[in-house]
Amino acid sequence: MRRSAAALPLVLLATLGAGNGGHAQMRQAYQERFEGHLAPPFDLPDVGGRRVSLESYRGRVVLLNFWYSSCPPCRKETPDLIALQDEHRDAGFAVLGINLDSVLIPQYKGELLQKFLRTFSIDYP
Repeated sequence: MRRSAAALPLVLLATLGAGNGGHAQMRQAYQERFEGHLAPPFDLPDVGGRRVSLESYRGRVVLLNFWYSSCPPCRKETPDLIALQDEHRDAGFAVLGINLDSVLIPQYKGELLQKFLRTFSIDYP
């Protein structure tokens, strides 16, 4: 993998209120820290409990999508991410969704994640 997922935090920051001076500084800090760097290795369980490692996608273009179940922009983008992967899968493109419910909304104990997964037919890990 040659590039990091640096664009993802930048997209998130852009949705959090572009135009605010603090956000511009935060966006610049993210760019300096992540742009042009390799994503760190990881090995995480998918929703079925199978392990997914970034290493197994070496040589492919991978979009790392960090999201949580009650995030309105996350809900809106999911059908587009599914379509994007379906359209470019044969060319080696992959989407890996990294759900942050346990970090951002732990009080729901995975209930919102399960509801989200029933709502959307996500075909990527």
